[in-house]
Amino acid sequence: MISNFKFQISNYNSSKGFTLLELVVVLGLFMLIMGVTVSMFISIIQHQKRILSQQEMLNQASYVQEYIARSLRTAAVDTAGTCLVQDAVAYKGYTYLLTRFDAPTGFFQGIQFISGEGVCQEFFLDSDGTFKETKNGGAPQNLISGKFKLQHARFVINGNKNTWATLVGGAVWPRVTLSLAIKDSSYEKSREIVIQTTISKR
Repeated sequence: MISNFKFQISNYNSSKGFTLLELVVVLGLFMLIMGVTVSMFISIIQHQKRILSQQEMLNQASYVQEYIARSLRTAAVDTAGTCLVQDAVAYKGYTYLLTRFDAPTGFFQGIQFISGEGVCQEFFLDSDGTFKETKNGGAPQNLISGKFKLQHARFVINGNKNTWATLVGGAVWPRVTLSLAIKDSSYEKSREIVIQTTISKR
């Protein structure tokens, strides 16, 4: 009777706990589930960062488009021929002057004018891919964050560039067509955003 009782106790003790194989299987499953969960979490965070970056790029592109449009609409005629000067030639009586001709594309990458406040101003695509602005020949200032690079900036003038001729002969007032292609340089697979608008002088 006593020996039988001892056998039952020893049997009970040996059935408690897990074998090494069971522990390895459970640990493997746990690591697999944790790996999948962490990778999903990282993927969601990266996707959210891309969405926020795209939104920021759209916001900056919209701001730049509106800022340029407002400036070009209120541009004044260079009656003195002191601002719109290129290669020692003064374009007296002009409202806008296209600058920085890009031979490979055949487009101008900048535009110069006198703002409504009487400031000689230029918008242009710099060689480092940033979009900049100068006022009265001062140091160029970035209009878009450095993390966003412009693939191209194109300015085209339609109508008569010389508003004096408009007053005399009834020609078409100058209209500026602007096209900007912006890309997020922090992501390799970032989509390019192209904004295009036509601005006519008030």
